Amino acid sequence: MAWRFKIIVLFITVFILGILFIEELITYSVKLPKHGYKKQQTHLKDVPLQFEDTQTVATYDINDFVHPSQLPHSKENVTKQIDLKILDNNERKPIPWKSLTDDEFQVETDFDNSVKNVGHSEMTTERSALDIENEHHKRINVLHEACRQEENKRRGEQRKGNLTHFYYNKEHKFAYCKVPKSGSTFWMKVFMILSRGKNYSNVISSMSRREIHDRSYSLNVNPMHILRRNVPTVIVSRNPFSRLFSAFIDKVYLPLFWDKFGSMPNANVHRPYIVNTSVEVMKNSNKPISGRLLRFKDSLRAKGMLYTKQVKNLIQPICLNDVSFEDFLKFIIAEVKLGHALEPHWAPISHLCHPCRFNIFKIVKQETFSTDVEHTLNEIGLELDKYDWLKSSLRENRVQNSAPGIISVVDLKLKQRSIRNCITAEEATFRLWKAFQIQGFISDSIDIPQHLTVNKLFKNDAVTKAVLDAVNTKPLTSTESRKQRQAYLTDAYRSISDETLTEIQKIYYLDFVLFGYSFTPPS
Repeated sequence: MAWRFKIIVLFITVFILGILFIEELITYSVKLPKHGYKKQQTHLKDVPLQFEDTQTVATYDINDFVHPSQLPHSKENVTKQIDLKILDNNERKPIPWKSLTDDEFQVETDFDNSVKNVGHSEMTTERSALDIENEHHKRINVLHEACRQEENKRRGEQRKGNLTHFYYNKEHKFAYCKVPKSGSTFWMKVFMILSRGKNYSNVISSMSRREIHDRSYSLNVNPMHILRRNVPTVIVSRNPFSRLFSAFIDKVYLPLFWDKFGSMPNANVHRPYIVNTSVEVMKNSNKPISGRLLRFKDSLRAKGMLYTKQVKNLIQPICLNDVSFEDFLKFIIAEVKLGHALEPHWAPISHLCHPCRFNIFKIVKQETFSTDVEHTLNEIGLELDKYDWLKSSLRENRVQNSAPGIISVVDLKLKQRSIRNCITAEEATFRLWKAFQIQGFISDSIDIPQHLTVNKLFKNDAVTKAVLDAVNTKPLTSTESRKQRQAYLTDAYRSISDETLTEIQKIYYLDFVLFGYSFTPPS
């Protein structure tokens, strides 16, 4: 009898394992959802999704992509000009990463979230609701067709990509795939207000960008729940060319993350030194508190679950004063060839969100962000007029509101010994002023005030006042701002070599075809 019982148990075990194996095969299938992307077929059951920290990091091989001959870029259509070296007062000087920690990943100056909102009414002229709806249907059709045609490429890519965070709202039954450098801060505000009530907008309005990302971190859900339930998902796309240049200005050109880019070409690595510092540590794990628990740290400390620990940190000063935009692109290419996962701020969106697997029902484009967001929120049943603060946050001219925060971040970095040893207050001020011009905040016709270029110390108040005075003295319309940004973008890519451009086109191939962007460099 005992051997019969063992055989029965073994049979049942094998049967259950077989069912689980088949389920996993179905879950990880790269085919499009059986019912496509029709909203009426994708409603969820009223069951709360599991919150889970899911950050999948993998690698990919540049050889999985197309041969350079298949790409439209060639020597014939590129005008060679002097290398863009954006910096120094009288000459244009140019300008890496180690993997960022989860908390550091959230810290952005993200100029683009401010610039895209300038002159909202001017950017949304006379487009009927039907025109907007047709445009969104067209985007989804382009995505579906590209997913079918590029099935082999995307299969290889999604196995090697690094899936980002997904957020879900039960009431409106939709999800969002977080794409850094594409309006992610605004979407974090949306999910915080939807989960905690519109009165929470008073709390959000006083938060820094980092706090917004830290506190919204607990709202992310396991992407597999979104995939299995075929949840209608919003994704934000952006032209890879402009996204890369923006990441360069935001993360590399300004001295904010220099200590993370030791392998960047032309980086100047100095002798390391040790500093004593304190960190908040969880008692049960003896590890620093994670970003998702920061909002509970006072309560955790009161309960004896959190304590302050003195530690010694080895600081490796890395100076990137002479690093150019092409150096940054070559760094990305080298990382891919080494099989390293790219940092999310410049990883392909097709790697972060796997749009061919998820039920993408709206593609918000960074280029038409405000209009697309309003349309998308209306589609999911969220009446933006009932959320005054959220609506004003989307539409208002945020240059004046964002500039002081950006300047403060630079000010804090300059207080670090590792940065002070690399860059003077004068150069940092000039870079900041030029960055505001590159992003269309300050008119090119306004030179940096002379008194800012002779200060031996970085004066936050003086720089902030000068920037706001410049913005108010000659405010740029949305058209003027867009033209100025485009001029810098064009100039940046005009100086990039054919070989580098071809490799970048290969790495971001799926982003170009899935979201309908041209392979032709900005001109």
